[in-house]
Amino acid sequence: IDKSGVRAMRGRRFLGAMLAGVALVALGLGVGWVLTGRWLRPLESMARASESVAKGDLLVKIEADSEDEIGTLGRSLNGMVTTLREVVDKIQEASVQVASSAGQISANARLIMQGASGQAQAAEETSTSMEEMAASIQTVAGSAQGLASYVEETSSSITETGASIEEVARSGGTLAQTVTEASATIEEMTVSID
Repeated sequence: IDKSGVRAMRGRRFLGAMLAGVALVALGLGVGWVLTGRWLRPLESMARASESVAKGDLLVKIEADSEDEIGTLGRSLNGMVTTLREVVDKIQEASVQVASSAGQISANARLIMQGASGQAQAAEETSTSMEEMAASIQTVAGSAQGLASYVEETSSSITETGASIEEVARSGGTLAQTVTEASATIEEMTVSID
């Protein structure tokens, strides 16, 4: 075997190893890009939806078609928004009923006060009951505020999950470097075998 033939064979092997290494790196980056997009897009959608809910938009609907953890999270967020919407609807219904009752009680209290001074005390007690009802309504409103805070915390959790996925994507770069180093080691082994 002549030296030029050996050099040519080494050159072809080196070129083949380099092309294989580049192909593996490109494949790794492509798969990493696709997986990162697959995870980040739904999380970004959920983060936007959570921000909307935190601002009071309870008509938000998150697309949660996948059967993995991200899909489960999306369906859970949808359930939470539905529950919030139901709570707000019940509060509004109770508020209308209380307002209606308050109007009736107020009108009756005026009639009672006109009728006799003894009845004035009963009207005062009714007024106290109304204040207690108003305090109860404020308590319910405070609970709704607490639910809104929970939505904000969920939004923060989604953001943190997105950061974790980005870290996984950066780890893909480290994997690509490791593949390149492995290709170089294989090439060195090939050269030393020849």
